[in-house]
Amino acid sequence: MDTNLSQTLRQLKILQLISQRQLISQRQLADHFQVHARTINRDLAALMEVFPITSRWLNRQKHYTFMDGFQLPQFTFTLAESMALLLAKQLGQRLSGISYFSAAAKSVDQILALLPANYRRQLQQIQQVIAFKTDQTPVPPQQAHWAQIASQAALDRRCLQLVYLTTQTGQLNQRVVEPFFVNPELPGIRLVAFCQLRQANREFLFSRMKSLSLLDQFFEPQPFDIDLYLSGSRIKDQPLTAKLVVSPPLTRWLDQDPPAGLKQQTPLAADQLSLLVDTEGRKELLYWVLKYGRLVEVIEPQSLRAEVMDQLQSTLKKYQP
Repeated sequence: MDTNLSQTLRQLKILQLISQRQLISQRQLADHFQVHARTINRDLAALMEVFPITSRWLNRQKHYTFMDGFQLPQFTFTLAESMALLLAKQLGQRLSGISYFSAAAKSVDQILALLPANYRRQLQQIQQVIAFKTDQTPVPPQQAHWAQIASQAALDRRCLQLVYLTTQTGQLNQRVVEPFFVNPELPGIRLVAFCQLRQANREFLFSRMKSLSLLDQFFEPQPFDIDLYLSGSRIKDQPLTAKLVVSPPLTRWLDQDPPAGLKQQTPLAADQLSLLVDTEGRKELLYWVLKYGRLVEVIEPQSLRAEVMDQLQSTLKKYQP
């Protein structure tokens, strides 16, 4: 017995029942789904416009079947494939405020509901012994709304205007960008786009946006390899090899927040550590050094050391009378 199903899913189930039973009456379908006969009539009318379903009278009841020779295509998944669908749904739950992802979750539900009963029972049993650790924290409604606008803008090749809180200065900047797509991966949902100001591809965290608006300006897409990006090659700036010295207490929790590209750690006197970092993100390393202030010293290269000094002096000026 299947109750509380969406119209689409109920109609798919009706097709399955007609295929399995050869002949099935309107009353049997209404009893099975616990809906009114008029609802089944509407479902059958819609299905008969698409599928070769015929009707015949039997024992004073109208029964339905497929035309001779027609077979409903088999719709099957292995148990492993079914588990993969379930995991995909769980991974996307935090993005339910974005229509594309909520529609995807609904589609997965409909697919899983069509699985054989023994598969559904096995899935329920597996869920009791295997737990997927997924972040269920929902994306804030405003960010979800902006993400949906940005996704549509990417499809329409339409420019966006962002008011964005920069990491480096903490000030609000206005940017015009040409969106590629929205990346929902943790730690934060972000927009991947071509920045007209920087003339380069950039990532913009929705959590740092103060506003996002559509412009009446369209663009031809810049070259961008999405497959390469998704494989792990993030948008990076200048490559850099650096030597740092970190002091306590940072040395005690360094494994929890290491700099990107950390290659080697060498113990020094006074519980200090010498770090060798080989990174593709010079700016990312600069921000990491500034974050820990006096606990990190750049030994080399001199260019990065000078950049840290410039940043610190600029910050100090803000506090001088």
